[in-house]
Amino acid sequence: MYVSYPQTVFRAPKDLKGFRRVSIKAGEKVTVSLILNATDLRYYDDKAKQWADEAGEYQIHVGASSRTDDLLIHPLTVQS
Repeated sequence: MYVSYPQTVFRAPKDLKGFRRVSIKAGEKVTVSLILNATDLRYYDDKAKQWADEAGEYQIHVGASSRTDDLLIHPLTVQS
C-alpha cells in the first residue's frame, strides 16, 4: 500500500506504508487487510521541530509495485 500526499508539503511522490505478500492464481479473488493509522500520514516539520498533520486529499494506491500502471487508487480526504 502506497500513499501519495497533498502538494502543500514536499514529500516523495508515493510512500510505502504497508505490505503483505499474497500469492493467488489467475482469476482467484482474495481479501487482504492493511491498517493505515493517522500517524502514518504525519510529516516532520523542521521549522516547528515536531510532527505535523496535513489536511487535504490523499490517494491510497494498492498493487504489486509503486511503478505499476495498474494500481488500484482510492481517495482519502483528511480534514484539519
